[in-house]
Amino acid sequence: MSARKPLVGIATPIGSTCSTEYVRSLTRTFASPQEFPDWALARLDCVGSLIAHNRNVLCADAIELGCAALVEVDSDMVWTPEDIRALVAPILSGKAQIVAAPCSPRVIDWDYMRAAAARGETDLQRHAGPSHMNHLPENDQAKRLRGFSRGKHTYVRMARMGLGMTAISRDALLQLSQAAPSYEYHGRTLADLHPQGVVCSQYDSEDIGFFAFVKRAGIPVYVCVTADVGHESAGNVFRQDWFNGRLRAGWGFEVET
Repeated sequence: MSARKPLVGIATPIGSTCSTEYVRSLTRTFASPQEFPDWALARLDCVGSLIAHNRNVLCADAIELGCAALVEVDSDMVWTPEDIRALVAPILSGKAQIVAAPCSPRVIDWDYMRAAAARGETDLQRHAGPSHMNHLPENDQAKRLRGFSRGKHTYVRMARMGLGMTAISRDALLQLSQAAPSYEYHGRTLADLHPQGVVCSQYDSEDIGFFAFVKRAGIPVYVCVTADVGHESAGNVFRQDWFNGRLRAGWGFEVET
C-alpha cells in the first residue's frame, strides 16, 4: 500500500464462510494491479456470527486505516474488478458518497412466483430481481429517474439500497459514526451503524438500519445500474437491466447538476 494513493478497503462481514465465487472474484481483483493504477487496495474481514456487529467493526477498521472508501461486500458475491472501479470511482472523484450495485437475489421464491401468477400478475420479473431496486426517492407516478453518467457507467439516485455490495466514502462513514449510538467492545468504541430490530411488526435487517441513518444524515444514495453483480448461491449472475427496462416503459432520465 502506498500513502500517496487513496486506500480502498474491500470488506466482508463474515470472512470465515466465503463462497468459492467470492474468493475467485477477490483473487481477480487483487491480482489485477493494472485495473487500479491510482488506488491501493486493502482486504478486510471479520469473523463472527453477528453480521451487524461485524459490519460495525469493519467500518471502524476502515476509518482507523485511513481508507478513502470502503466497499462492503457479502461473502457470497460475484463481481469483476470493473465493478469495484465502477462503485468507487465516483466517490474518489467527489461525485457521490454512497454507491451500491444492484445485486441479484440468492434464491428465487418459486412458491411466491406461482402465487403471483395465480393472482394474475404479468410482471413476474420484479419478483426475481433485486427488490431494493423499487426504492426510488421520487413518486413512481412521475416516471422520472435522476442521476449522472461517468464513462461507460450510469448512476441513479435511490432512497436506499442493500449492502450486498456498497461503496461508502470516508466522509460518509465519519458523519454517520458521529450521529449513531455507540457501544464498547474489547476496549474499542464502535458506532452502531447497522442496527436491527422490529419496526411496525416487521423485522428490519442491518441494511435497513444502515440506510435509515443515511436518510437522516441527508446523504444521497446512488446505484450503478450498469454494474453486473450477483450472488454465488443463486447459481449465476442474473443480469438485471432495470434501468433500460424503465426507459423502454416510458420513464425519463434527468442528469443532476
